[in-house]
Order: sequence, then structure tokens, then C-alpha cells
Amino acid sequence: MLTICMIISSIIFSQNTSNNAIDYSTFNPLNYSGGIRSIKVYIMAGCHRCEQVIDSLNIHNINYTEIKSENTELFSDMDSRIYFSIKDHSVGYSINYPVIELNTDLYYKITDYNTFVKNLKMFLAYN
Repeated sequence: MLTICMIISSIIFSQNTSNNAIDYSTFNPLNYSGGIRSIKVYIMAGCHRCEQVIDSLNIHNINYTEIKSENTELFSDMDSRIYFSIKDHSVGYSINYPVIELNTDLYYKITDYNTFVKNLKMFLAYN
């Protein structure tokens, strides 16, 4: 139990909290006390970062569902969900691809995908 607490603490305190969009940019294990039931990765064709994240998930044996940009219905749904999750609609927003969905939480402003996947892997290993 102490080991799990130490891992969770290191994940939380190692994340950059200066970004206002922290809810959408970093993995916080405290949001998943009930575990992670599904992982979806929304990717764009020709996106090098998307390929790197997919490779990293595969290397870490993390199960996920890949959703390609050609699936316009699912991409439109994802975009609508992001829009309605933003509190201030008077300012624009941008989406960094790939977008990673954990359960129903959409992470669309991830700044460090390597750390995100590493922390996700550590969380999944202990849950």
C-alpha cells in the first residue's frame, strides 16, 4: 500500500501545474479511484506524434481502441464533448492530437505524451 501511495504522489508532484488546462493535459490517478475501464486514442492521418503514442502504448502493453480521423462521426462527437467541457466559450480552443480518452475523460492538451503514458502504465500496473 505504501508503494502505491508513493507512486501516486510521485506522479502528481512530477506534473507541471502551471498550465491552466491541467485537467486536459496531465494524467491524475486520483481521478480514477474506480479504475480505468476503457482507453481510446483519437489519431489523425500523418500525425507523427500519434504514431509515437500508439507505439508507446503497444510497447507498454496498454490495451486501447484506436479511432482514426476518417471516422467523422466519432471525431465530431469527440469535438462536441470537448467544446461543452470548456467553461469559457468566449475564447477559442485547440486540440493536440492524439486525444486520449480514459473512461469518458478526454485529454486534448497533453504536453508530454511520454510522461502521460508512463504514468498511465504505472497506474494500470497497480490497479
